[in-house]
Amino acid sequence: MIIYLLFLFCLYKASKYIFFTRYFEHRCVVITGGAGALGTKLAELFYYSGTKVILIDIDSEKLKIVKEQLPGIITVQCDICNYIDLKNVTKTLLKNHNIDTLVNNAGIVTKKKLLELTSDEINITFKVNTIAPILLTKLLLPHMINSKRGHIINISSVAGLVGINRLSDYCASKSALIGFNNSLRTELTQYDNIHTSCFCPYFFRSTLFDNSKGYPWPLNYLMYVYSTNDIAKRIFKDLKTLKEFRIYPQTLGWLIRIKYIFPKYIQDRFITLGSNIG
Repeated sequence: MIIYLLFLFCLYKASKYIFFTRYFEHRCVVITGGAGALGTKLAELFYYSGTKVILIDIDSEKLKIVKEQLPGIITVQCDICNYIDLKNVTKTLLKNHNIDTLVNNAGIVTKKKLLELTSDEINITFKVNTIAPILLTKLLLPHMINSKRGHIINISSVAGLVGINRLSDYCASKSALIGFNNSLRTELTQYDNIHTSCFCPYFFRSTLFDNSKGYPWPLNYLMYVYSTNDIAKRIFKDLKTLKEFRIYPQTLGWLIRIKYIFPKYIQDRFITLGSNIG
């Protein structure tokens, strides 16, 4: 009996592995912020998994560099904050490609205190980090529903779960993205083949947080600073198993979930420590 159960378990794990390792074959993914550090790494992983990759970014020069590294991808220069441009680009892409996966990855951060921020800086933060992902999802979702296959992936941040010093606008925008993802997931429960995922990494070494070097032990265990490559691999691995929500590192996720059992001064101390990384 035990041997039989072990056999069934191994068979289940093997079939699951075979299915999910081929999940992205013959799919078509759009990645915003595609010329950035994380966008480029995700593009590589999708590309070498047999996925047609379309990168959207405002920086045409960086897109050219990525195109040289991955000749088979499609690159589109677009300001996602301009809805008319975004709508036209989306319309053109849908005419030529069966888009079934969207990665809302584009992000911007100012790293200023609230009183130092201009209204324009606050507006652009929300346009890039929150409004553009919502609008682009709205533009692509009808096609996914009609095709009976889709996956909306929102790259948020730990900053969307806890307040961090000098990131008030960024925290608010990423928190809104988490709320959007949660609401969208409930709206799509009637569609079996339309999935949503939301990933919240802690600071990682990238162009947004280029000074992120990490902490000494034992803090590095709770607030580990990954490389961009590590974060991309973890996100991609979780995508292949249709993970709906994940915090990186997971140890930090556990601490965030139980933070409210601690006194406020301990919570604030924890947040202050986390604010010193970027």
